[in-house]
Amino acid sequence: MDWVKLWTNLDGHPKILAAGLAGAGLYARALAYCGRYETDGDVPMAWVENAEANTKQVLDLAEALASVGLWERTDTGFRIRDFTEVNFSRAEMQRLRKARSKAGKKGGKQKPSKHPSKRLSKSQANAKQDESYSSSSSLRVVGKEASGAKGGLANLLAELVTRNGSRAPTVTREWLEAERLLLERDGRPPAEAEALIRWCQEDDFWKSNILSLPKFRKQYDQLRLKAEAEQKRRSPGMEQARRFAEEAERKEGT
Repeated sequence: MDWVKLWTNLDGHPKILAAGLAGAGLYARALAYCGRYETDGDVPMAWVENAEANTKQVLDLAEALASVGLWERTDTGFRIRDFTEVNFSRAEMQRLRKARSKAGKKGGKQKPSKHPSKRLSKSQANAKQDESYSSSSSLRVVGKEASGAKGGLANLLAELVTRNGSRAPTVTREWLEAERLLLERDGRPPAEAEALIRWCQEDDFWKSNILSLPKFRKQYDQLRLKAEAEQKRRSPGMEQARRFAEEAERKEGT
């Protein structure tokens, strides 16, 4: 996974204060390690021993984290307590990747049908692709869809920026290249990208900071996380994502 959750009250949490500043640093580094390698919170002893040059010191810090209840001792090292309660587990991440991959394949090119009446036009295929992407995203597509046409995302952002009172931007070749890279190289779902543009241009902070497609592409992951966090505050977003993955897996097995 690309990120893990770190509570905003970490700096004043009694257990963190008890573990000390160095212990808090080890705790945060271990969170990143577990997220990157999807260990479900398991922290191997080998990683702990190599986290710092002073092995004895880092082992003392690990024991301190276990003593205050942030970590648990295991046969192979330690485990971050409640890691999978607030973060996706390895199995959940695998199901989500599988479901998203399946949704992406549904939106790809279809083989020509032998029956002319069953062939999809290019516009119909694009609409079907956007439908599959929007179903896998916690972001909601509102209004007229712009993601189906070349330059659609760039034009949409320019329109919304202007509507928010900023000077009308020019959709340059740089904008169009950024859109192409966003969709082709980065592999961003078109409908998700469109929904994220609409979201950021409604957000009080981001609408004054995202004024070009290249900037939107650069900040995409940060925007997505902020939007999903807001969505979660309004509804159980993580639970919805999990249910989506489980449902996709169930359908594939039938």
